[in-house]
Amino acid sequence: MLCFTCAELNQECIMADVPAGKVPILESVGAAYRYLFDNWQMWLPAVVVLSALSAVIAVVNPAILIPKFEFISATQSLQSSIFISIASLIFTTGVLKHALHDEFQPPLGITFGKPELRVLGVTLGLILIFGIISIFVLFVFSIMLAGAAAQMGLDLEAADPVAMQEVFAKLMQDGGNIFIIAFAVVCFAAAIFVYIRLLFVQAATVAEGRMVVFSSWGLSQGNWWRILAAVLLVAIPVSIVSDILFSILEIGLLKNNAASVSSLNHGLFGFGVGLVTTYASVTMAGLIAYLYKGLQPREPVSSVFE
Repeated sequence: MLCFTCAELNQECIMADVPAGKVPILESVGAAYRYLFDNWQMWLPAVVVLSALSAVIAVVNPAILIPKFEFISATQSLQSSIFISIASLIFTTGVLKHALHDEFQPPLGITFGKPELRVLGVTLGLILIFGIISIFVLFVFSIMLAGAAAQMGLDLEAADPVAMQEVFAKLMQDGGNIFIIAFAVVCFAAAIFVYIRLLFVQAATVAEGRMVVFSSWGLSQGNWWRILAAVLLVAIPVSIVSDILFSILEIGLLKNNAASVSSLNHGLFGFGVGLVTTYASVTMAGLIAYLYKGLQPREPVSSVFE
Protein backbone atom coordinates (compact mmCIF):
# COMPACT_ATOMS: atom_id res chain seq x y z
CA MET A 1 0.00 0.00 0.00
CA LEU A 2 1.30 3.44 -0.89
CA CYS A 3 1.85 5.49 2.24
CA PHE A 4 3.98 8.48 3.14
CA THR A 5 3.65 7.97 6.92
CA CYS A 6 5.91 4.93 6.88
CA ALA A 7 9.67 4.85 6.97
CA GLU A 8 9.57 2.74 3.82
CA LEU A 9 7.21 3.65 1.00
CA ASN A 10 6.41 0.04 0.14
CA GLN A 11 5.84 -1.00 3.74
CA GLU A 12 2.38 -1.79 5.09
CA CYS A 13 1.20 0.69 7.70
CA ILE A 14 -1.81 2.33 9.29
CA MET A 15 -2.14 6.00 8.41
CA ALA A 16 -2.66 8.55 11.13
CA ASP A 17 -5.61 10.95 11.06
CA VAL A 18 -3.20 13.73 10.11
CA PRO A 19 -0.43 12.83 7.69
CA ALA A 20 2.89 13.10 9.51
CA GLY A 21 5.33 11.60 7.00
CA LYS A 22 7.39 13.44 4.46
CA VAL A 23 6.40 13.46 0.82
CA PRO A 24 9.19 11.91 -1.31
CA ILE A 25 9.64 14.68 -3.85
CA LEU A 26 11.65 12.92 -6.54
CA GLU A 27 9.70 9.68 -6.14
CA SER A 28 6.43 11.59 -6.61
CA VAL A 29 7.72 13.43 -9.67
CA GLY A 30 8.97 10.17 -11.14
CA ALA A 31 5.57 8.56 -10.53
CA ALA A 32 3.85 11.40 -12.41
CA TYR A 33 6.06 11.00 -15.47
CA ARG A 34 5.82 7.21 -15.31
CA TYR A 35 2.05 7.49 -15.31
CA LEU A 36 2.23 9.53 -18.52
CA PHE A 37 4.72 7.22 -20.22
CA ASP A 38 2.83 4.08 -19.19
CA ASN A 39 -0.61 5.33 -20.22
CA TRP A 40 -0.18 7.82 -23.06
CA GLN A 41 -1.43 5.33 -25.64
CA MET A 42 -4.49 4.47 -23.57
CA TRP A 43 -5.42 8.17 -23.31
CA LEU A 44 -4.63 8.92 -26.97
CA PRO A 45 -8.27 8.65 -28.22
CA ALA A 46 -9.51 11.09 -25.57
CA VAL A 47 -6.58 13.41 -26.20
CA VAL A 48 -7.39 13.42 -29.93
CA VAL A 49 -11.03 14.28 -29.20
CA LEU A 50 -10.05 17.18 -26.93
CA SER A 51 -7.46 18.35 -29.45
CA ALA A 52 -10.12 18.32 -32.17
CA LEU A 53 -12.30 20.46 -29.92
CA SER A 54 -9.37 22.82 -29.48
CA ALA A 55 -8.96 22.96 -33.26
CA VAL A 56 -12.62 23.89 -33.76
CA ILE A 57 -12.35 26.66 -31.19
CA ALA A 58 -9.15 27.95 -32.82
CA VAL A 59 -11.06 28.27 -36.11
CA VAL A 60 -14.23 29.78 -34.64
CA ASN A 61 -12.54 32.12 -32.17
CA PRO A 62 -8.76 32.24 -32.77
CA ALA A 63 -8.14 34.82 -30.04
CA ILE A 64 -8.67 32.15 -27.38
CA LEU A 65 -5.67 30.00 -28.34
CA ILE A 66 -3.61 31.91 -30.89
CA PRO A 67 -1.09 34.51 -29.67
CA LYS A 68 -1.01 37.98 -31.22
CA PHE A 69 -4.48 37.49 -32.69
CA GLU A 70 -6.82 40.45 -32.57
CA PHE A 71 -9.46 40.17 -29.83
CA ILE A 72 -12.86 39.45 -31.39
CA SER A 73 -15.73 39.17 -28.93
CA ALA A 74 -15.81 39.08 -25.14
CA THR A 75 -18.95 36.94 -25.21
CA GLN A 76 -17.49 34.44 -27.67
CA SER A 77 -14.24 34.30 -25.72
CA LEU A 78 -16.06 33.65 -22.45
CA GLN A 79 -18.20 30.92 -24.02
CA SER A 80 -15.18 29.24 -25.60
CA SER A 81 -13.18 29.45 -22.35
CA ILE A 82 -16.02 27.91 -20.35
CA PHE A 83 -16.42 25.14 -22.92
CA ILE A 84 -12.70 24.33 -22.86
CA SER A 85 -12.61 24.40 -19.05
CA ILE A 86 -15.57 22.01 -18.70
CA ALA A 87 -14.09 19.59 -21.24
CA SER A 88 -10.72 19.72 -19.46
CA LEU A 89 -12.35 19.06 -16.07
CA ILE A 90 -14.22 16.06 -17.43
CA PHE A 91 -10.99 14.69 -18.89
CA THR A 92 -9.07 15.32 -15.66
CA THR A 93 -11.79 13.50 -13.72
CA GLY A 94 -11.38 10.51 -16.03
CA VAL A 95 -7.61 10.48 -15.45
CA LEU A 96 -8.12 10.71 -11.67
CA LYS A 97 -10.64 7.84 -11.73
CA HIS A 98 -8.12 5.68 -13.51
CA ALA A 99 -5.15 6.72 -11.37
CA LEU A 100 -7.07 6.36 -8.09
CA HIS A 101 -9.45 3.47 -8.79
CA ASP A 102 -7.89 1.82 -11.86
CA GLU A 103 -11.18 2.61 -13.59
CA PHE A 104 -11.20 3.10 -17.35
CA GLN A 105 -14.17 2.86 -19.67
CA PRO A 106 -13.13 2.26 -23.31
CA PRO A 107 -12.65 3.73 -25.77
CA LEU A 108 -12.07 7.21 -24.32
CA GLY A 109 -11.90 6.54 -20.60
CA ILE A 110 -14.12 9.55 -19.90
CA THR A 111 -17.81 9.71 -19.13
CA PHE A 112 -20.23 12.28 -17.78
CA GLY A 113 -21.81 10.98 -14.59
CA LYS A 114 -21.90 11.71 -10.88
CA PRO A 115 -18.10 11.92 -10.39
CA GLU A 116 -17.82 14.50 -13.15
CA LEU A 117 -20.77 16.49 -11.80
CA ARG A 118 -19.22 16.48 -8.32
CA VAL A 119 -15.88 17.71 -9.63
CA LEU A 120 -17.60 20.42 -11.67
CA GLY A 121 -19.59 21.39 -8.58
CA VAL A 122 -16.62 21.74 -6.24
CA THR A 123 -14.61 23.56 -8.91
CA LEU A 124 -17.44 26.02 -9.53
CA GLY A 125 -17.80 26.54 -5.78
CA LEU A 126 -14.11 27.37 -5.44
CA ILE A 127 -14.28 29.72 -8.43
CA LEU A 128 -17.18 31.59 -6.86
CA ILE A 129 -15.53 31.84 -3.43
CA PHE A 130 -12.13 32.92 -4.63
CA GLY A 131 -13.58 34.95 -7.47
CA ILE A 132 -15.28 37.19 -4.91
CA ILE A 133 -12.06 37.41 -2.89
CA SER A 134 -10.07 38.22 -6.03
CA ILE A 135 -12.47 41.01 -6.99
CA PHE A 136 -12.06 42.58 -3.55
CA VAL A 137 -8.26 42.26 -3.69
CA LEU A 138 -8.19 43.73 -7.20
CA PHE A 139 -10.38 46.63 -6.03
CA VAL A 140 -8.00 47.41 -3.16
CA PHE A 141 -4.99 47.04 -5.45
CA SER A 142 -6.56 49.37 -8.03
CA ILE A 143 -7.11 52.05 -5.39
CA MET A 144 -3.50 51.74 -4.24
CA LEU A 145 -2.22 51.92 -7.82
CA ALA A 146 -4.43 54.91 -8.60
CA GLY A 147 -2.96 56.76 -5.65
CA ALA A 148 0.57 55.87 -6.69
CA ALA A 149 -0.14 56.88 -10.27
CA ALA A 150 -1.42 60.27 -9.16
CA GLN A 151 1.76 60.85 -7.13
CA MET A 152 3.87 59.88 -10.14
CA GLY A 153 1.88 62.10 -12.49
CA LEU A 154 0.68 59.13 -14.56
CA ASP A 155 -2.77 58.77 -16.08
CA LEU A 156 -4.47 55.62 -14.83
CA GLU A 157 -7.85 54.88 -16.39
CA ALA A 158 -10.32 53.09 -14.13
CA ALA A 159 -10.56 49.34 -14.77
CA ASP A 160 -7.82 49.52 -17.40
CA PRO A 161 -5.62 46.45 -16.84
CA VAL A 162 -2.99 47.61 -19.35
CA ALA A 163 -2.57 50.95 -17.58
CA MET A 164 -2.42 49.16 -14.22
CA GLN A 165 0.37 46.88 -15.50
CA GLU A 166 2.34 49.86 -16.80
CA VAL A 167 2.07 51.72 -13.50
CA PHE A 168 3.04 48.63 -11.50
CA ALA A 169 5.99 47.94 -13.83
CA LYS A 170 7.22 51.52 -13.35
CA LEU A 171 6.87 51.16 -9.60
CA MET A 172 8.96 47.98 -9.69
CA GLN A 173 11.64 49.66 -11.84
CA ASP A 174 11.84 52.79 -9.71
CA GLY A 175 11.59 50.99 -6.37
CA GLY A 176 8.43 52.97 -5.74
CA ASN A 177 5.70 52.55 -3.15
CA ILE A 178 6.92 49.73 -0.92
CA PHE A 179 3.41 49.10 0.42
CA ILE A 180 2.02 48.34 -3.05
CA ILE A 181 4.90 46.01 -3.85
CA ALA A 182 4.56 44.29 -0.48
CA PHE A 183 0.79 43.93 -0.97
CA ALA A 184 1.32 42.32 -4.39
CA VAL A 185 3.96 39.92 -3.02
CA VAL A 186 1.75 38.92 -0.08
CA CYS A 187 -1.23 38.30 -2.37
CA PHE A 188 0.89 36.21 -4.73
CA ALA A 189 2.32 34.15 -1.86
CA ALA A 190 -1.15 33.68 -0.38
CA ALA A 191 -2.48 32.47 -3.74
CA ILE A 192 0.29 29.85 -4.02
CA PHE A 193 -0.29 28.74 -0.41
CA VAL A 194 -4.03 28.29 -0.92
CA TYR A 195 -3.48 26.52 -4.26
CA ILE A 196 -1.25 23.89 -2.65
CA ARG A 197 -3.54 23.44 0.36
CA LEU A 198 -6.52 22.86 -1.95
CA LEU A 199 -4.59 20.85 -4.55
CA PHE A 200 -6.36 17.62 -3.64
CA VAL A 201 -9.97 18.86 -3.82
CA GLN A 202 -10.71 17.13 -7.12
CA ALA A 203 -8.81 13.95 -6.24
CA ALA A 204 -10.58 13.71 -2.87
CA THR A 205 -13.95 14.28 -4.53
CA VAL A 206 -13.29 11.44 -6.99
CA ALA A 207 -11.80 9.07 -4.38
CA GLU A 208 -14.46 9.59 -1.70
CA GLY A 209 -17.48 9.73 -4.00
CA ARG A 210 -18.73 12.98 -2.50
CA MET A 211 -18.11 16.70 -2.90
CA VAL A 212 -15.02 17.55 -0.88
CA VAL A 213 -13.83 21.13 -0.54
CA PHE A 214 -12.09 22.41 2.56
CA SER A 215 -11.91 19.05 4.33
CA SER A 216 -8.96 18.24 2.02
CA TRP A 217 -7.08 21.28 3.40
CA GLY A 218 -5.25 19.25 6.04
CA LEU A 219 -3.81 16.67 3.63
CA SER A 220 -0.84 18.90 2.87
CA GLN A 221 -0.11 19.63 6.53
CA GLY A 222 3.61 19.34 7.21
CA ASN A 223 4.34 18.79 3.51
CA TRP A 224 3.49 22.14 1.96
CA TRP A 225 7.00 22.91 0.69
CA ARG A 226 7.56 19.37 -0.52
CA ILE A 227 4.29 19.31 -2.45
CA LEU A 228 5.09 22.71 -3.96
CA ALA A 229 8.52 21.41 -5.01
CA ALA A 230 6.96 18.33 -6.61
CA VAL A 231 4.40 20.46 -8.46
CA LEU A 232 7.11 22.79 -9.75
CA LEU A 233 9.34 19.90 -10.83
CA VAL A 234 6.46 18.61 -12.94
CA ALA A 235 5.05 21.95 -14.10
CA ILE A 236 8.29 23.71 -15.08
CA PRO A 237 9.69 21.04 -17.48
CA VAL A 238 6.23 20.51 -18.95
CA SER A 239 5.84 24.27 -19.44
CA ILE A 240 9.26 24.59 -21.09
CA VAL A 241 8.57 21.73 -23.50
CA SER A 242 5.07 23.12 -24.18
CA ASP A 243 6.43 26.61 -24.93
CA ILE A 244 9.00 25.17 -27.34
CA LEU A 245 6.35 23.15 -29.16
CA PHE A 246 3.98 26.15 -29.22
CA SER A 247 6.74 28.29 -30.76
CA ILE A 248 7.41 25.65 -33.41
CA LEU A 249 3.70 25.43 -34.20
CA GLU A 250 3.39 29.21 -34.32
CA ILE A 251 6.33 29.63 -36.68
CA GLY A 252 5.35 26.70 -38.87
CA LEU A 253 1.61 27.30 -39.11
CA LEU A 254 1.01 30.96 -38.33
CA LYS A 255 4.22 32.43 -39.74
CA ASN A 256 4.09 35.10 -37.01
CA ASN A 257 1.02 36.62 -38.66
CA ALA A 258 -2.01 34.77 -37.28
CA ALA A 259 -4.60 37.07 -38.85
CA SER A 260 -3.49 36.42 -42.44
CA VAL A 261 -3.25 32.62 -42.52
CA SER A 262 -6.00 30.18 -43.43
CA SER A 263 -8.57 28.63 -41.12
CA LEU A 264 -6.93 25.26 -41.77
CA ASN A 265 -3.69 26.52 -40.23
CA HIS A 266 -5.65 27.93 -37.30
CA GLY A 267 -7.24 24.53 -36.80
CA LEU A 268 -3.93 22.68 -37.02
CA PHE A 269 -2.40 25.08 -34.51
CA GLY A 270 -5.34 24.57 -32.16
CA PHE A 271 -5.05 20.80 -32.52
CA GLY A 272 -1.36 20.94 -31.67
CA VAL A 273 -2.00 23.14 -28.65
CA GLY A 274 -4.73 20.77 -27.48
CA LEU A 275 -2.45 17.76 -27.89
CA VAL A 276 0.34 19.29 -25.81
CA THR A 277 -1.81 20.79 -23.05
CA THR A 278 -3.97 17.69 -22.65
CA TYR A 279 -0.99 15.38 -22.22
CA ALA A 280 0.49 17.93 -19.81
CA SER A 281 -2.69 17.71 -17.73
CA VAL A 282 -2.30 13.91 -17.64
CA THR A 283 1.11 14.32 -16.01
CA MET A 284 -0.16 16.77 -13.37
CA ALA A 285 -3.22 14.63 -12.63
CA GLY A 286 -0.92 11.65 -12.20
CA LEU A 287 1.16 13.59 -9.67
CA ILE A 288 -1.89 14.73 -7.72
CA ALA A 289 -3.31 11.21 -7.62
CA TYR A 290 0.00 9.76 -6.45
CA LEU A 291 0.37 12.34 -3.69
CA TYR A 292 -3.24 11.90 -2.60
CA LYS A 293 -2.84 8.13 -2.34
CA GLY A 294 0.06 8.63 0.03
CA LEU A 295 -1.48 11.39 2.13
CA GLN A 296 -5.10 10.35 2.53
CA PRO A 297 -5.94 9.57 6.17
CA ARG A 298 -8.04 6.51 5.39
CA GLU A 299 -7.24 3.08 3.99
CA PRO A 300 -6.87 3.67 0.23
CA VAL A 301 -8.45 1.56 -2.46
CA SER A 302 -6.45 -0.24 -5.13
CA SER A 303 -4.81 2.10 -7.63
CA VAL A 304 -2.50 1.99 -10.62
CA PHE A 305 0.41 3.10 -8.42
CA GLU A 306 0.50 -0.10 -6.39
